[in-house]
Amino acid sequence: MKLIATIFAFFTLALALPGMAEDAPADAESLYRQALRIHSAANGGNGNADTEQAQKALALYMKAAKLGHPDALNYVGGFYDKGIVVKRDLAKAFSSYMQAASAGNPLAQFNVASMYLNGEGTDRDYKEAIEWFKKSAENGNAKAAFNLGVMYYTGQGVKPSEAAAREWFKISAKNGNAFAPYAIERLGQDMTFYPRDLSDI
Repeated sequence: MKLIATIFAFFTLALALPGMAEDAPADAESLYRQALRIHSAANGGNGNADTEQAQKALALYMKAAKLGHPDALNYVGGFYDKGIVVKRDLAKAFSSYMQAASAGNPLAQFNVASMYLNGEGTDRDYKEAIEWFKKSAENGNAKAAFNLGVMYYTGQGVKPSEAAAREWFKISAKNGNAFAPYAIERLGQDMTFYPRDLSDI
């Protein structure tokens, strides 16, 4: 009976006035979803972000992040990484990405790998970059698989291996990277078509 009363109270609160619902205490997932809605609205469709709304979104992401929400942690990392409504701080970005990555977030795993690759927010470490790209790729991230193909082909942090590069490019293509089939065709040829910053792919 107590459980029924609690559920009824929750739904009553959810149906209350919008302002009341926004101010009400919420769990990590609710905070995250609220932040996502505000963040999306802040970006709008014209490419001009609404600073006040972006600040509100970040505040909610941070609350959800403190409760351990992996997606929220990744977004907080993104705000600090790009310097959106906060002073750019790559060390904070890396820390937030790492927490999200350790909790299994594929995008955060990719971000951690990219920061290791480029020495941003942490020391450059190709071996760590490879490990985190692998985790991300194994979770379905096509960009991570592609970057692994490049690293195996060029020998960054690993012994160069065209065979390994081909396999990672194949995985990348399977997961939707339209550039990967072209990379497979170019194996053994000039590879200067690769971007200098592999995380931009």
